[in-house]
Amino acid sequence: MNSVIKQLQSNKTIFYHLLKDEKKDVVLWKQTPEKWCLLEIVCHLFDEECHDFRFRTQWCLEHPNQIPPPINPIGWIIKHDYINQDYQ
Repeated sequence: MNSVIKQLQSNKTIFYHLLKDEKKDVVLWKQTPEKWCLLEIVCHLFDEECHDFRFRTQWCLEHPNQIPPPINPIGWIIKHDYINQDYQ
């Protein structure tokens, strides 16, 4: 387990340094209108970490024989107003 924690900590640093200095035009660029920009992707990853991964891990531990409730990550784009979030 210790190796998993170390790897996750390393990933945090790698992603931070990889993404921290991006310019606004890069952060908001979309390949096509229906694709996600970098800001939306980062917001989605944040929401997954805060609202999904932790919840589902706890759910599996507490309710091992039950299916967790569904989520709507595509709906989070609008509900959580990703495009107007502060990238930094």
